[in-house]
Amino acid sequence: SDGAVVRDTVFLVENQIPLLVLDKIHQLVTGDTDSSVLQNISVAVQELLQAQLYISKKPRPAPQQSSHLLHLVHHYFQPTNPPPETAENTARRTGRWRRATEYRCHGNVRFKPNDLVEGKESTILDVSYQGGTLWIPRLQVNSNTWTILRNLMALEEQMTRRPVTAYCVFLSQVAGTVEDVKLLVRAGIVQQFLSSEKQAAQDLANLLTGVELEVDNLDQNYLKPIWRDLDMRCNKWVNRFMG
Repeated sequence: SDGAVVRDTVFLVENQIPLLVLDKIHQLVTGDTDSSVLQNISVAVQELLQAQLYISKKPRPAPQQSSHLLHLVHHYFQPTNPPPETAENTARRTGRWRRATEYRCHGNVRFKPNDLVEGKESTILDVSYQGGTLWIPRLQVNSNTWTILRNLMALEEQMTRRPVTAYCVFLSQVAGTVEDVKLLVRAGIVQQFLSSEKQAAQDLANLLTGVELEVDNLDQNYLKPIWRDLDMRCNKWVNRFMG
């Protein structure tokens, strides 16, 4: 499909053409100096991301400026309500995420899908935690999932804020084994379209190959407060007993 061609070819970080160049080409071909390529293409990008269930179906304004197409995609890949840092856990250092099965067994954590509601602005990055329940947006896992996530992580290497990388660190460590993938599939969070759950787990575990993130830096890791809340929950004996 046309959408697949755009997703698999034009979104690749090494294939980016500056939007300023596309604007000049548009003006030369059409003679139209009033309309903006950025404004026009942002509609198609949103529709593609909505169809792939990365963002909810709600029109969003295009950014004032964007360097290229992948940069525009990254504009829409943002958590809409990141968890706040609190004084209670500010002093605690952040480590690896536990596996989903460990959170269930050691912290009695429940996993629920956080659906993208039509008409409400939300994205795949909107992970939240409340009252012992970890809410994670549904993720369709197929071979194309890794293409877009890896290219967005490559783009973020030059940025101060790295929400997609933080999300991928979370996803890879929480769901990096077959048992964890099975748990998240049963919970309705992971919808996998690969050959097997083993393949999905391997791909998730390999998602971070060559990736580094300052997990204690809130600008880079927007999920740091959730990690600390879950860590404190797993360290309480009553939760371990219930789990």
